Amino acid sequence: THIEGRLQLAIALSLKARPMSAGAALRSGYGEKARDLAESVLRDEPNNFYAHGFMAVWNVEVVRRGGPFGASMFGASLKDARRHYAFARAIRDDDAATHWQYARALAALNPKKHESARSEGEAVMQSRSGVLKECVNLGKSCDAKALAKRLL
Repeated sequence: THIEGRLQLAIALSLKARPMSAGAALRSGYGEKARDLAESVLRDEPNNFYAHGFMAVWNVEVVRRGGPFGASMFGASLKDARRHYAFARAIRDDDAATHWQYARALAALNPKKHESARSEGEAVMQSRSGVLKECVNLGKSCDAKALAKRLL
C-alpha cells in the first residue's frame, strides 16, 4: 500500500526488463506489473509527478520494444506517453530527470526523428547535454552539479 514503495518497485521491474529480449521481458511479466503498480499510484495520487513521468517513458518503451502488436496488447501508445508527459510537466516542469528520461525513450524509439536538432537552440542543448553526460560518466572526478549550473 506504500506509494513510494510501489513506484520504486515499478522502476526496478522496468530496469530489470530493459536488457531482456522482448520475449523474455514478456514472459517475466515485469512490464505489466510495473504498469499496474504505477497506475495504482496514480489512482491513489492522481498528481504524482514521478508516476506520470514513469508512465510517459513506459508507454514509449513498450511501443518501441513491442511494436504495434505489443503496444496494443499492453494498452500502450505514444498518445498516452504524451499525455502523461504533459501531466508531469504541468505538475513540475523544472525536473531535468523527467525531461531526460522521456527524451532518451523517444530517441531510442526513433533516433532520426528525435535526435536531430530542429533549431540552433536545440543544437546548443544537445551539445550541453553531451558535455554533462561525459561529466556524469566520470563520476567523482567531475562536479556534475557545478557544471550543470555553468551550462545554464
